[in-house]
This record gives sequence, C-alpha cells and structure tokens, in this order.
Amino acid sequence: MIMDQIAKLVEQRIRESELQLKHVDDLMGKASVPMGANLSDLKARRDQAAKQLEAVRSQDHTARDISHAEGVKGVLETIGLELEKALLAVFEKDKRH
Repeated sequence: MIMDQIAKLVEQRIRESELQLKHVDDLMGKASVPMGANLSDLKARRDQAAKQLEAVRSQDHTARDISHAEGVKGVLETIGLELEKALLAVFEKDKRH
C-alpha cells in the first residue's frame, strides 16, 4: 500500500514535470531569436533536466524518486521563470522602440 502511494506521488511529479517541460519548450520557441547566448545556457539546462526526468520515469518509483522528481520539477520551473522574465524584457524593449 505504501509503495502504491509512493508510485502515485512519483507519477504525479513526473506528470507535473512533463507539463513544465512543455511550457519551457513553448517559451523557447518564442525566445529563439531575441535571447541569443542566454538561450543556449537555458537549453543546455533544459536538456539536462529532460534527461533526469527520463531517468526518474524509467525507475521503479521508490521514496528516493519522489525527491528526485521534485528536484527536476524545480529546475524546470526555474528555467521557465527565467525564460518568462527574459521574454518580458525583450518584449518591453521592443515596445519602447
């Protein structure tokens, strides 16, 4: 029973991370031209988080995987926030010109 609950928690974190990954990918599609080098760094971090997510997805979903999945989700949320801020700055700059 506890293992079922753990598996459900890990699967929930995986789904949340997958949604965040999609959000990051959507933002990257919008940011490809205006952000330049910063986008390369964020893309590398995104790719690393995607690999970690795949590793969590392929495991047996133990209690340790809950924190790993939460960590991946946190990284993706941070990348998404950084992209949103950078895009907002670019769009604000374009409005002023």
